Amino acid sequence: MLRDQLGASETALRVARQLGSTEAVKQAVRHRLGVSLVIAAAVRDEVANGELRAVTIEGRALTKRLFWITRTPSAASHSLQAFRNVLVEHY
Repeated sequence: MLRDQLGASETALRVARQLGSTEAVKQAVRHRLGVSLVIAAAVRDEVANGELRAVTIEGRALTKRLFWITRTPSAASHSLQAFRNVLVEHY
């Protein structure tokens, strides 16, 4: 994602490690092991209660593709379909 969004600027970043989950990234940042880019919704509570701090990156509109996957369309419950509709409407 960074390579696509930052292009040549990406070479100025020093990637020290890659972690397997957003929770692992949040723990690393809490322990002052570095900084990271994550989806805002993933840290909303931590930012609200002061555990982590969000910094706006000026001049860049970072985007990330998300995919909706299910077993089969016919298996979708009413709740699942409602959730899908919210995602489509807001994202």
